[in-house]
Amino acid sequence: MKTVSDDLFRLVKSLTPLEKGYFKKFAARNTPGEKNNYIILFDAVDNMNSYDEELLCRKLKHVSFTKQLPVYKNYLYNLILKSLFSNSTYETIDLKINELIQNSSILIRKAMHKEALKYLKKAKAIAAKFEKSKSLLEILAMERSIIMSMPDKHTYDSRMKLYNEELLILKSLEKQLKLSWLSDDMVLHVEFKGDYRVKEKEIKKIMSDPVLKEYDKLKDFTSKKFILHIHLFEQFAKEEIKKVHYYLKKEIDLVQDYKFMIPSIIRTYIQTLINYLLFSNILKDRNNEAYALKKINELKRNIKSKIPLDMEIMLLSNICYAEIIISTNNCGMHKGRVTAKKIEELLSKYSSEIPLALRVVLLINTAKFWFIDRNFENALRMINCMINEVPPAFKQDLYDFSKLFQLLIHFELGNFILLENTVESTYRFLNNRKSLFDVETAIIEFLRKMLRAQENEYKEIYEELLLNLEKSADKIQSKITMGNFNFIMWAKSKIMNKPIIELMKAGN
Repeated sequence: MKTVSDDLFRLVKSLTPLEKGYFKKFAARNTPGEKNNYIILFDAVDNMNSYDEELLCRKLKHVSFTKQLPVYKNYLYNLILKSLFSNSTYETIDLKINELIQNSSILIRKAMHKEALKYLKKAKAIAAKFEKSKSLLEILAMERSIIMSMPDKHTYDSRMKLYNEELLILKSLEKQLKLSWLSDDMVLHVEFKGDYRVKEKEIKKIMSDPVLKEYDKLKDFTSKKFILHIHLFEQFAKEEIKKVHYYLKKEIDLVQDYKFMIPSIIRTYIQTLINYLLFSNILKDRNNEAYALKKINELKRNIKSKIPLDMEIMLLSNICYAEIIISTNNCGMHKGRVTAKKIEELLSKYSSEIPLALRVVLLINTAKFWFIDRNFENALRMINCMINEVPPAFKQDLYDFSKLFQLLIHFELGNFILLENTVESTYRFLNNRKSLFDVETAIIEFLRKMLRAQENEYKEIYEELLLNLEKSADKIQSKITMGNFNFIMWAKSKIMNKPIIELMKAGN
């Protein structure tokens, strides 16, 4: 049976009140004779809490277009997109350049070449300032067309000037594309595998490229940003936390040197500030933690009511991500509970709009918070979402950690009958993925013994677990796994018969 699409519903619900008001005016102007039908359909969809096509048909049973509902839904969807394009609440640099290019194109068709060149000159200045190389090439091609259609005694010099400009742009673009690939190559190795030992050769190969040594010679923001990003991810893969923190600050300083670029790089800048806040917290660097918070709040004030929904979701999600980690690290359980509930609301409301990588860290860190807060039911619910909703190949280290962490949650809940099968299936899963390292082995062996043990044997088994974890603590892969959760502190809390939060507060 064909699945009914809820695309129209999700688009309507993503609109702000201002966008909805503008759409109705736009529909009235652009759909003569049909305007009432589209507004009726729009209002009917907007009034629904969740999409139900049968309910929608019943609501519209007295309307003539109900039999053609799929056609009307499709047209309405595209009509909304057109209204958003014509009245963007967040006018990007690309939109400004495209508008100037389109105006110039219209004037060229009207043989108003001098007037067209004025628009191209404005477009060219903006494109050059914001390093929009592809747009610059398009603008230069249009200038060439005008020059060749209006030859005069300066035509040769003008054409040669354009040719040299094109060569410079292509040279710059070639370098940016190279750095773009090196950056993506590094991120893909680190993010998808998360194991420096396995990917060390590939990472070293990326870092040996001569183009990375040209940072101080470069004048464009884009190339510099790529180089810093590559260095940052190399240090992240090696777990050099202080160096990651250093390169994050370098990225922020670079943006401050090119402040005019912020509107066109808003997403990556938000992410950089959030990460700098998190790493400052991890390093207990309170001065830079305060600096990051100041920059985030400045950004929030400056872009309030000016950004589209996807950017707003990203900003809110990233702030929640930082808050849940900081609440956990600082043992701020009351604030953490508020943030954890806010995260669950975000994940529920914007399930498909939140990028998968961000969704993963929100789920895992919320699960860890609830575990430390001894709300194991909530912890299990969040970690089950992670395991059920995220492909196993995506962020393998975090997915594998989730499978291991799920065992601990079941153990704390006393789900021993379920654990008997789950422990063995998790062992096979990790073993098949070559992810069964010292920490994973220690946890699984611990659980196997606990499932067979008498109560008077528990303390000895906990002590054996602690010994095995401490023995493996300095190994590279153990650092990666225990970086996700402090298994040693958890083992100590069980031996001492104290909640883990007490040990965290005491700094044990």
